[in-house]
Amino acid sequence: MARLADDSNEGKKKREFFLVIRPHQAVSDLRREVDAKLEGLPHDAAVHERGKQYKRGALVTHGGSVFIARCDTSADIGGDSPSPDWRLFCQRGKSAR
Repeated sequence: MARLADDSNEGKKKREFFLVIRPHQAVSDLRREVDAKLEGLPHDAAVHERGKQYKRGALVTHGGSVFIARCDTSADIGGDSPSPDWRLFCQRGKSAR
């Protein structure tokens, strides 16, 4: 089985890791371990779709701005009572004219 390990003692960045891959290891096992290690890191999730499930760290666009999911959520971003599940990451700018 592959092993994920932090290599911070070698002067690498704290978010870096390495994989030890054993011969004949199943790709599905590797994928599961990598996904677990990367869980919650910011990742592009395209344009926000109402009712869609998003993982913590998902970056979505909505109304020209970018929002980041603070937890796993399917909550809407805007509306009369904005969800605390989303945080503004980058606000829409003015059009250049």
